[in-house]
Amino acid sequence: MRCFVSVDLDPSLRNAVRAVQKKFDGLGKIKFTEPENLHFTIKFLGEVKESQLEKIKEELDRVAKNNSVFLIDIRGVGAFPSTNYIRVLWLGVEKNKEKMANLQQQVNRAVPGKKSDTPHLTICRDKYIKDRKRMSEILERLERVRVGEMAVKSIKLKKSTLTPKGPIYEDLGIFYLSEPERG
Repeated sequence: MRCFVSVDLDPSLRNAVRAVQKKFDGLGKIKFTEPENLHFTIKFLGEVKESQLEKIKEELDRVAKNNSVFLIDIRGVGAFPSTNYIRVLWLGVEKNKEKMANLQQQVNRAVPGKKSDTPHLTICRDKYIKDRKRMSEILERLERVRVGEMAVKSIKLKKSTLTPKGPIYEDLGIFYLSEPERG
């Protein structure tokens, strides 16, 4: 089964993300991420055997317990692989970016699979862009756009089933971060 590790977007921020997505309407064949599927990709695991699941869950639980809940500020649109050749548009993390990166590094070390890039929230995939100049202008304008703040409280192991209408995600495990110490 095809799996990945994620931090789900707080549902209260879905409308703010949708407002950013709408800026790209009419630029070509762009597939927007459905609101219920919005998440920060921490690590893509690829094909995972059923026999590997328990060990992966144990490792993710350990990583989660070794990290405290923290706030992130979701800000800035970027592109993979580059702004000149766009396949994916994403939102990034500003506040506590280093905590999110540290969480990702721990997941990268704990579970098998290809090492992941910067944690990112995919907002759309580009099939074809008809107005690249306008796309570049919009990207420049949204380079610092702020979506909002959310608490990172858990990481999830998700199964991804690809369908002609888009991916279907299923939670295979939710692993809660520790509550921060009160002082």
